[in-house]
Amino acid sequence: MLLAFSLTIFSGCDESIPGSLSTSELDPVERGKTLYQGLRCINCHGTDGLGKSAFPGAPRIVGRSSSDIRKVVVDPCDNPEIVNNCHPLKMLDLTELQLDDLAEYLASLAGAQLENSGPVPDNVTGHISTIAGNGVSGNQKEPRILARQQYLYWPQNVTLDPQGRVVIADWNNYMIRRIERTGCQEITDSSGQVGMDCPIVSLVGTGGLGDSCSTKANPVLAIDAVMNHPVGVLFDDFIPGQNNIILWGWHQWKIKYIPVDEQGNTGQMYCLFGSVRGATDDNLPAGYEIDGVVGPTRFNLPSSCVYDNAGNFYVSDQGNLRIRVIHSDGDDDNSSVEAFVQSRANNLITTLAGGMLDEFGNFRRTRADFSDSGDGGPVSQCTLNVQSGFDAIPQMRLALDKERNLLYVADSENNRIRVIDLNVNPPRIDTFAGGGADVVANEVPATQAKLLRPADVDVSPDGSGDVLITDSFNHCVRLVSFASRQIHTVAGACGPDNGGYEGDGGPATQARLYEPGGSAMALDGTVYIADTLNHRVRRVNP
Repeated sequence: MLLAFSLTIFSGCDESIPGSLSTSELDPVERGKTLYQGLRCINCHGTDGLGKSAFPGAPRIVGRSSSDIRKVVVDPCDNPEIVNNCHPLKMLDLTELQLDDLAEYLASLAGAQLENSGPVPDNVTGHISTIAGNGVSGNQKEPRILARQQYLYWPQNVTLDPQGRVVIADWNNYMIRRIERTGCQEITDSSGQVGMDCPIVSLVGTGGLGDSCSTKANPVLAIDAVMNHPVGVLFDDFIPGQNNIILWGWHQWKIKYIPVDEQGNTGQMYCLFGSVRGATDDNLPAGYEIDGVVGPTRFNLPSSCVYDNAGNFYVSDQGNLRIRVIHSDGDDDNSSVEAFVQSRANNLITTLAGGMLDEFGNFRRTRADFSDSGDGGPVSQCTLNVQSGFDAIPQMRLALDKERNLLYVADSENNRIRVIDLNVNPPRIDTFAGGGADVVANEVPATQAKLLRPADVDVSPDGSGDVLITDSFNHCVRLVSFASRQIHTVAGACGPDNGGYEGDGGPATQARLYEPGGSAMALDGTVYIADTLNHRVRRVNP
């Protein structure tokens, strides 16, 4: 996905690069501005590089370094295997000076953004604020930079670690970041309000693109690892005294496992389940490595992973339109991280939901009229509908209510949240929310609400069973009361045309979000939102 999106950064530019534009006597910022306008990047990205793109997929580009620009615009054109799929208009001729000038100009725009990064977070009930990111896409490598000054790039998900710290899947920076609770600084916003801003650190990943799997011969610390679009993490409680990370890697096609010590430091990055991209049959060992050989199980765009009280893992195999389950067995060993990883390698995988084939041998999607969805019946006979190509966006994420043994799935292109009752045999599936006609539904039955490509679902940790829905293409976050099954809006102005950024420091339901990718709820009712296309993480006070 990075290739398809990032290589459109300068879409609409001329094929020829006017050398005189970057060799003038102007300072680097002015040369970069002239180059940006002369290449007609302005056509797609606006006068400030932050506007709503006129070209599908063109990202916000402010804050990108010259090396970032080279990596996504120039270098791919040198690769003979993808030269025809590099930048749509020739960028091979960009010189180092031109790259530096463009980066200087974009950095100047970022500086202007930093002068007004929004109101500082307050504690007013129902208010929304930005706690990480400032609307600029990019990545600043300085250690322990303040979270509201750091650039994020399409953050896809957010969760809390066992200590209550906010953990962010910084998707297009290939990193998992954490907002610290120490080293915070008092800041004053443009209105004179005083608040606190805390440092943000890298928990997993260097920001490099790749796929790290630690082995005895080649141990790799998670902090030194490279990744390819991590969609999210959760913290497990399998090993006594530790809260380790389960990580799902979108374009790594794997589920990974990372030990975390009591201070929050990460250890090695182990590959746990999956191998390479593909689709495989049931009743195969799910482990990454079995007797020194890469295992047979393959995933295609694994977008989330959860586990139940019995130790079974559920994986949303999005690209294959199915939910897989990796079954616990008698030799599971939780005595150490190494034993955990090795003992799970032979655990068998089966399909829980989806996976039926059409007459052409492709995984079958739900019909447009939802008539073959399987609602009300055994989950083995259901169909799902989510994006599945290489350029898909993360959808179909899972959440498990462990108290009630209910598995929720964001059936995104069906515009529904489905629920699978694991208490009955065979498990049954039904619609929990969505499928209705009311876009701005509040305090009505959840099935009367009209969702639009909801990407994520989360269960409240307070035991209520309430369900948080990231209604991505309606640009809002909603909550369904499990007791009443009624829905209401938590943040954003629901509607397909209501994407944007505004509202920090005020009521969350009057704010604007921009295709949020994920959200999570804390025990006290605080809601955290990965406001993906705004390159921010935002908080809604309980």
